[in-house]
Amino acid sequence: MGMLNLNDITTIAESLNRPALAITQPRCVRVRNRNASCGRCIDACEAGSLQVVDNALELTLSLCVNCGACAAVCPTEAMLMLEPKRTQLASDLEALRVYYARTRDLQDKPLVIACARQLSRFEGMQERVVGVPCLAHMDVPLLLDAVTKHPAGVLLVDGNCATCKLGWCSERMDAVVGESCALTEAALGGRSSGEMTVKRASQMPSHVQRKTGEEEFDSTKRSFFSNAADEMKLTVLSAARTTLEEKLGGNQKSIAEQLKVKENGSLPQYPMPQHMEALDALDSLEPAPDAQFDSPLFALIDIETERCNACGMCATFCPTGAISRGASLPGTRTVSRLDFLPCDCVACGLCEDVCLKKCLHLRHDVTAEELFSLDPLQFELGANASKRTLPFA
Repeated sequence: MGMLNLNDITTIAESLNRPALAITQPRCVRVRNRNASCGRCIDACEAGSLQVVDNALELTLSLCVNCGACAAVCPTEAMLMLEPKRTQLASDLEALRVYYARTRDLQDKPLVIACARQLSRFEGMQERVVGVPCLAHMDVPLLLDAVTKHPAGVLLVDGNCATCKLGWCSERMDAVVGESCALTEAALGGRSSGEMTVKRASQMPSHVQRKTGEEEFDSTKRSFFSNAADEMKLTVLSAARTTLEEKLGGNQKSIAEQLKVKENGSLPQYPMPQHMEALDALDSLEPAPDAQFDSPLFALIDIETERCNACGMCATFCPTGAISRGASLPGTRTVSRLDFLPCDCVACGLCEDVCLKKCLHLRHDVTAEELFSLDPLQFELGANASKRTLPFA
C-alpha cells in the first residue's frame, strides 16, 4: 500500500463526516451578545460552512474543507482546529526549531512550513519541514513565536494557491505574513536581528531538498504522517472520538447555562493563550517604550466619560476581563470607575458594540509601554455614574 497524501486523507475524513474544528460557544462574541458586529470567521470561510443561527455558531460539516482560516482569525479563540490541533502544530514547530538549531547547515536557514498540496509531491527531507493542510492554519501568534525564537526567519511554502480549491486563503495569508513582519519590525525599532522575517514561496528551498545519492528518509523520524497504516489509524481513532463526544454531548450544559452571569455582574471570562503567545514573542524582542503596534490583535479604549451612564455593559460582556468594574459609589453597587488592562484586550470589539450610549471607542495604535503595563487605565465616570445602576446588581 503506497503512502497516502493529504488529499486522500481529507477524502477519508470527509467520508466519516468528521468535524475539522471544535467550537466553544461562550467564547464567540456573536453568541455572547446578538448586537456584536464580529463576523471574522464567517468572512474568512469562503466555503460557507459557518453561520450564526438562533444565537449559536453552527458548522456545516459537509461544507468545511479544513483550511483553518476561521480559527486563525477568531479574536476570542472560540475555535480549535482538530486536524491538526494548534497545540500539536506549535509543538511540531518548536521541535523543528530545535532540530535546525542543532544542525550546523540549518542554523542560518529559515524554518520551512508547507501546505499539504506541496507536501504531496515533495520527495525531499521531510524531517526539515512542518506540514499543514493549508497555510491558512498559521496565525500571527504562531508565526511571531517561531520567528522570534529563530532569527533566520520562517518560510511558508504553498503549492500554487491560484490553482488550489483553497486558493481564497492566499490573500489572507499575505495579510498574516505582512502583519507578522510589521509587528516584528515595530518591536525591533530599526535594530537588526538577522533575517528575522516571514516570507512566502511556491517552491521548496534547497536546504530541504534531498541530495543525489542521499539515503531515503527514515520513517521513524518526525514527519507529518509516517506511513499509510498510521494515517488510517489516526482517521479511525478520530472518528471514534467524535462519535463518543457526540454521545456525551447530551450531558453538557446548554449555552444559556454556560453564559450565566456571575456574582460580579459579568459573563464567564476566559484566558487567551494565543494572545499571550503573541505578547511574549514581542516582549522577547525588548521593544522600546514608545514602539507602536498598530494591529488588529491589540487595542486601547477611549470612553467619553461625560456621556457614560455607568451601565457596565462593556464589563459585563468582555470575554477576557480586560474591562472591569472599578470603585463603586459609597453605599451603592453603582460603578464610578471602569478599569481597562490593554494586555488582556483581544480587540474583539464587543465592548464598543454593546455600549448603550455609544461613548466607548476602540483604537489600535498601542505603544509597548501601554501594551505591557500591568497597571490598568482608569476611567472616572463622575456625576453620570449615579444616573443608572449596574444591570444584574
